[in-house]
Amino acid sequence: MSQPHIDPDADPSRRAWLACPNCDHGAGCADCQSGRNCATHWQYLLKNAASRVFLQCPTCLCTWTVDTAERNRRTRARPGVDGVVVAEVWLGTFPRDIVTSPSGELVYVMTVDSVKAVDRQHRVIATVPIGADEPKRMMMSSDGSRIYVTSYDGALSIIDPVGMTSKIVAKPRSTAAVVSPDGNYVYLAHSHARRDGGSAWVSAIRADGVAVAFAAIDGFITGMAVSPNGRRLYVASSPYGEEARGGTIAVLDTASYQAVDVIAVDEAPESITVDADGILYVTHFHINSVSVVDPGTRCAISITLDDAPMEVVARPDTEFAYTANAHSVTVIDTTTSATNNVMAGKLPRRLCISPDGQRLYAADFADGSVWALDTSNNSVVATVTVCAHPAAVSLSADGELLYVTDDRAGTLTVVATALLTPNARDGM
Repeated sequence: MSQPHIDPDADPSRRAWLACPNCDHGAGCADCQSGRNCATHWQYLLKNAASRVFLQCPTCLCTWTVDTAERNRRTRARPGVDGVVVAEVWLGTFPRDIVTSPSGELVYVMTVDSVKAVDRQHRVIATVPIGADEPKRMMMSSDGSRIYVTSYDGALSIIDPVGMTSKIVAKPRSTAAVVSPDGNYVYLAHSHARRDGGSAWVSAIRADGVAVAFAAIDGFITGMAVSPNGRRLYVASSPYGEEARGGTIAVLDTASYQAVDVIAVDEAPESITVDADGILYVTHFHINSVSVVDPGTRCAISITLDDAPMEVVARPDTEFAYTANAHSVTVIDTTTSATNNVMAGKLPRRLCISPDGQRLYAADFADGSVWALDTSNNSVVATVTVCAHPAAVSLSADGELLYVTDDRAGTLTVVATALLTPNARDGM
């Protein structure tokens, strides 16, 4: 087996004074048990982080951590054992966004300088550089054929997730981005402030990095979404000026890149999401409301919330949608406009709904916990602490694993969703 990356700043003298908790590699060795660095039963040293040491066993590939302040406390990557956290994978500097392959075999994580592929055994099997000083967002097409990474400096990385090769192209800085379902195009929104001329446009970038179309947009672009069939691009924008009210959603035909409709909303839009039926959800953070828009009928309904909405996910094949707000989660009945706060947290973010629609997951960015909600009655099933500083959350395609990045510790935490029960424990 090839040796994993070893942090050059790590202290090799700290790596082998305990046997592997999975296969007992090193058990019974006097040197290992005495704390001396054994040349026979050593572990791969992945990282030192304060008092924690990240190790990987060369025999069974188990990844585990030891807190040197508590020598007998070992955290292990061992599926289905002891607690909801089944693995903790060291990834490097500032892991953030996560996307999962449609097959469920791989998960991709964006770090400060690369995208890493992690397999179902929680091993980093490939790394591809992204060439951006400040990566902003990572997106995968729904068919899994392309990964796109935008950056604050305008660089766009286009990644083939099969060959793990990338093409890096320079583009104007973007305010929003979205990928076509087939992965053949990424749409970038560009907006200049009023003092810089107040222009806004959308560019369509082919998978080879070539810009093939441009469409001018009125106002400052705040978000975009693509219809499930890829034929329509929805562009949310707000007018320039402090006194301006309302906003619009421009509907672009992705074959001609011409505007085929413009739908008005009562307040300035923040984010925009489209569900499997093509219904749009537009958040208005500053006035605590969500607009539900049917592009076919041009009907827009404004729903008032008790908290400021930041993101929306829709429960498949139902009339219910959930919003992650500044300090709570709300369920919305879109047929009656009724709302109910189903979870209170300090900073609930990154909502995920299981493929069968029966569970909603949210990460509380304030305390590092994950909440599991039963969507049949909107009751909280479990709350467990998984990491200190969560940055992003994603579900595997089968819904069995929940992935959480910790951008300060440099780790990917893997949670077994089946173990998220009322009696669930935090650790492994």
